[in-house]
Amino acid sequence: MVKALAGGDETEYALSYEGEDYSGEDNNNLFHIINDQNGRNIIQGETQDFIIGSNIRKEYLLKASIDEGFSREFERFNAKLKGTFGIKKKEFSLKSSINNKEVSEYISDLANSKSKGKGIDKTQFCEILSSLPKTEPPEYDDKKLNFLISDLNNKTSLIKVIKTLTDIEKTDSLQKIEENTDAIKLLKKYEEMPECIVCDHEINQETLLDKKIDSKSERIKALNDATKAISNVISNTTEENDPFGIKKTSLSALKNGDINEILILQEEFNNYTEIHEALIYELFKEFLTQKQLIEDLKEYTKLTQEDPKLTDEDVLLIKTFINETIEKEIRLDRTEDNTILLTLSGKEILNQGRDDLHLSNGEQNFISIIFELLKAKNSDKEIIILDDPISSFDSIFKNKIAFSIIKFLEKKKQIIFTHNTDLIQLLEHQYQGCFTLYQLNNKDGEENGLIPITKKEQKLLIYLTKLVDFFRKDVSPELVNEKEFLISVIPFMRGYASLIGDKESKKKLTSLMHGYNNETHDVSQLYTTLFKPTFTLNTLPISAQNIISTSAPCEEIIDTNSYPLLNRTLRHLLTYLKLRLSVEKKLVDKFDDIDPTIHKMLTQIITQAFGGNSESDKAARIFLLSRKTLLNEFNHFDTNMSIFQPAIDITETMLEKEKNDIEVFLKKL
Repeated sequence: MVKALAGGDETEYALSYEGEDYSGEDNNNLFHIINDQNGRNIIQGETQDFIIGSNIRKEYLLKASIDEGFSREFERFNAKLKGTFGIKKKEFSLKSSINNKEVSEYISDLANSKSKGKGIDKTQFCEILSSLPKTEPPEYDDKKLNFLISDLNNKTSLIKVIKTLTDIEKTDSLQKIEENTDAIKLLKKYEEMPECIVCDHEINQETLLDKKIDSKSERIKALNDATKAISNVISNTTEENDPFGIKKTSLSALKNGDINEILILQEEFNNYTEIHEALIYELFKEFLTQKQLIEDLKEYTKLTQEDPKLTDEDVLLIKTFINETIEKEIRLDRTEDNTILLTLSGKEILNQGRDDLHLSNGEQNFISIIFELLKAKNSDKEIIILDDPISSFDSIFKNKIAFSIIKFLEKKKQIIFTHNTDLIQLLEHQYQGCFTLYQLNNKDGEENGLIPITKKEQKLLIYLTKLVDFFRKDVSPELVNEKEFLISVIPFMRGYASLIGDKESKKKLTSLMHGYNNETHDVSQLYTTLFKPTFTLNTLPISAQNIISTSAPCEEIIDTNSYPLLNRTLRHLLTYLKLRLSVEKKLVDKFDDIDPTIHKMLTQIITQAFGGNSESDKAARIFLLSRKTLLNEFNHFDTNMSIFQPAIDITETMLEKEKNDIEVFLKKL
């Protein structure tokens, strides 16, 4: 059932809840699942799923808001750095021109595809940006700025060449070289024409082309290094892609032999480099308009300077439970990045495997269910599903778990699945009337689904005193088959006799519960002695042999309309008792080496009868020792006085199968 509600593989369900229809496809909108101990190997989640103390909760909310805010702003920075400034990786051409080294590193971190700002200290980031000088945004020419950024990102940067020049020689060679370059282009373009395209005179195209090429080559060879560098700049520049007028300025400077023209151009490059830096700063200073984000960061920083403390009542309660129960300390520790971790004896507890926690199975199961309850309290799901939450726990653990279910989930709607009546009793004793009880059945040929347990039976199931009072006062008008009722409650009466210290009644009832005995006792008299009923019962002298020879239980021992679960329980108890007595009698009669004065218990009798190592002995021994109907502890009620447990433990179909299997085994024997 829990697997289906959890949306497990090969399961499905459909239900209506508060006017809405739900199915397995949308279960996450309705159910928060707490699995049984086998499904709780790891306490999964984050610290904030469990801790809801005001400061800690606020700290986590602030951190989440801050992380989201910075991530959003860093994405915006990154897009602007790429689109406007051409910065696409952590190393960029104008990095050295950013005089504020911290900002320069921020740009590298943001442009780094692996980091994307994760390496930035947020508090320092805000402090650095606040320290940037307040300036008016500079006026500039977009084309010139874009050219500067684009050119400096090229390996063959024109600007870098110009900025290296410190002196030039006066020459018109570049003009001549430029003329030769233009002539060569024209001659190659119109090499098939016999006349000059300018003067229409007949020319030798090939000869003239060679002449121009040679002239250009000779002039280039004659240039000094600086002039050659300028020549390369000019040859790679056109008026369309030259907003700074680099070509025109370079030719003029060489023609006049005036380095000042180059220096003026260099100064303009420097100005635009500074404009680039100023615009970078303006981009980053835009972050300072995010006042709420900055205030949140300040508050978060203040909170993280304090030691985290467990302040929430529920968590303090868990701490006490754990300290008292398993003598280990649970606390909060802060990591270097200010993440708060739940630790147990100094070791992280969440998302850790069983072996890593160094706990016993009982301790781990206890801690995991307690924290799962705390997480469920903080869940936004409508209904909490708990699967057998106290299975395999001792009484101390069970008590605390039951209390925690009530304490943590008091404002939640819950569905609890359990085979254990202890949990039902604990919940009722700690918070009376806190639940409605159902029996879940899912077996072909039986009544299936969630079968309501009546309030009357619920009280009998939970309170032993009310069950005894019922046997003392109210059972009489409900009896349909008095004889079978008296026989079926023999095991319970034996347990009750032991409870009240009536050794004589216990001895007589014990003799009726062993198939090798022949003693006869009046069961109605024993019932009267123990319960002192307000009504009279018919005399019923009976022995174990009489019980063995009785037919199968009738369908109705007690009124099924008023007490359906109790009727089923009595029928089960009668079946258990008859089978147990039949097996004991058969084995004692068949095997001479079984001495009932020595081998009193059924387990001893089975082991003595089939104690050999042969395959047949092993098979017989395993068959009998594995039967639930034979070895169920509630046949004697010495350790638990819950009369209803046998009806909860086994379905009608399974009981019938076991009964038939045992009867077939005995016939073959």
